[in-house]
Amino acid sequence: MDAKSNPTDTAGRGIEVDDEIIGVLYAISAVSKRLARNLAALAAQGERSKEGDRGHGQNERTQPSN
Repeated sequence: MDAKSNPTDTAGRGIEVDDEIIGVLYAISAVSKRLARNLAALAAQGERSKEGDRGHGQNERTQPSN
């Protein structure tokens, strides 16, 4: 098996390929971090809105008392 047919063999790759792979992995990491931060912010915002709706009685129907 030669170096070109084995994707895990690092000896046959050039520095440019390694730099490109590093760049792609770094970009994936940065996007993942931003997505995680946005999801956490949305979850916190959802929790605050749920607490606000229950705590103040907004957006709830009242039942007439007999």
